[in-house]
Formats: sequence, C-alpha cells, structure tokens
Amino acid sequence: MNHLTPENLYHTGFVVQDLDEAARTMSKALGYRWTKPATGNERPVVYADGTRTTVRLNYCYSIDSPHLELIEAVPGTPWALKGGSIHHLGYWVDDLVAASAELALAGFPLVVCAADDEGNYPARFAHHEGPDGAYIELVERSVFGKPFDEWLSTSPRFESD
Repeated sequence: MNHLTPENLYHTGFVVQDLDEAARTMSKALGYRWTKPATGNERPVVYADGTRTTVRLNYCYSIDSPHLELIEAVPGTPWALKGGSIHHLGYWVDDLVAASAELALAGFPLVVCAADDEGNYPARFAHHEGPDGAYIELVERSVFGKPFDEWLSTSPRFESD
C-alpha cells in the first residue's frame, strides 16, 4: 500500500538562517505572502538511534501555493543549515506509523520524529532521509485540526517591508 502520492505533497521546506529576512526576500523576489512567524511548542523528538530530546521550531508557511515552509535553523539537529538546498518535501498521511515503516523499507531511513505525551512514536510527524540528503517529512493529516488551506486563511499574516 503506497501512502505517499503526488496529491498528498503539500509543501516544500527550507531551513534558513533568519526567518524574517528569508520571508521578506522571498516576498520581494517571488511575490509570496506568509503566515506570521510562529514558535511551536517544545516538542519531544526521538532520533533513529533512540536518543530522546526536545526541540522548538520557529517557522512560517506561504499563504500562496505552491506552499513553502521556512524553518529557522536549529544547530545540531536535522533542522540545521545544510548548504541552502531544499530541506524537505512534506506529505500528508492518514496513518503515520504505517507510512513511516513503508518509507523506511523503501530505503529512506527514519532520522527523527515527534513523540506523543506518553512517549510513543512516531507521532504528529516523522523525517526520513533520502539518498541525496533531502528529507521526506510525513505529517499526520489531523495535525492542524482543520484543512490546511483553511488554517492558512485564518493565520495571522507576516507584513513585509
């Protein structure tokens, strides 16, 4: 059963040094509008070797499609700067555990994923590394609590200069 299909690709992610500057630059150059930068909750994550820690990500999404996600770099994590290339392709999945296992069997090893409040994982999202170093991010469709486009349309906007 193939959990990853083109119609479930919903964004392309970039890790950037400065979130506000990257959003301003992409607005000027490419005409994108952005959600207001947000700081996520400190989230427990589990690395492939079993190491557990927490991470807090600063991010924003483009309101315009095709959707882009900007994530402020977090040194020493999979969200560190890797030379300015595309960081990940984000896919919606309905069954994160099954999709993650399937992707690992296809040669894309699990690198890091979120854990739920009881410590079970993967939960909410999982990052798998492709042969070229870019990640595939699997995200449970229910993460935003409403359809993504509706979430974007009600999110505070980033005002560029």
